[in-house]
Amino acid sequence: MKFPKLSVQNPPIQLPLDVKNQPIILGRFVGYILLTFSLIDYVEILVPTHFIDPVWEFQTMGQLVEHIWAPLLGLTFVFIQQQYISRFELQILSFLSWLSLIFGLLYLLMLPLGINDSITIYNDTSAQITDQAVQQKEQFSKLKQLVNKAQTNIEIHNLDKIINPQSSTQSNDSPQSLKNKLSRQVETLALQASNTAKSARGDLANNLMKKAVKVNLGTVLAGVSLITVWHLTDWVRIWRKWYA
Repeated sequence: MKFPKLSVQNPPIQLPLDVKNQPIILGRFVGYILLTFSLIDYVEILVPTHFIDPVWEFQTMGQLVEHIWAPLLGLTFVFIQQQYISRFELQILSFLSWLSLIFGLLYLLMLPLGINDSITIYNDTSAQITDQAVQQKEQFSKLKQLVNKAQTNIEIHNLDKIINPQSSTQSNDSPQSLKNKLSRQVETLALQASNTAKSARGDLANNLMKKAVKVNLGTVLAGVSLITVWHLTDWVRIWRKWYA
């Protein structure tokens, strides 16, 4: 077996200790910047507040879950250990450690609110779709009654213009034939409106279910992640007690 030859003329460069610590210092600096941006994002998301509105609450929870990566990365970077640390920064890190626990618990407490909001949004939106379907059904029922009561040629052709407003040519059918045609057309339109309402209700359930799973599961993962950060940074809290 042949071993690679080491070049004596170009030995590995031994970097000074302060140079080796530069990546750690840079990482901590980026971590504080990420935490600052996270604070700005959270203020933008939460202000103005509409806590009574379930739609606002649910959308806000989704935004908080989507932005959790920034504080997690920021906390990871600022807790990178280095050889020396000041007492002031030790207090800051201890504060951030406890803040991780507080926010982690807040994320977990959002889970019941997210479940309740998703159910409320579904019920309210489904009720609106149902009300619209009932109104359309009543309108088509009244329209069909008008078609059945129409007797004169003028009345029938006027109803034809109402039901078929896009038709620019007048129908050449006999009054009775046109009347039967309009009656069938009203029934078809009523059936289409009913099917559209059912489809809208099904789409609402599917979309809201996917969003609810994402948001509610995200709150759990975010809460557990932040509490884990608090648990893994117990060394900061211990050092702060020693050097208080």
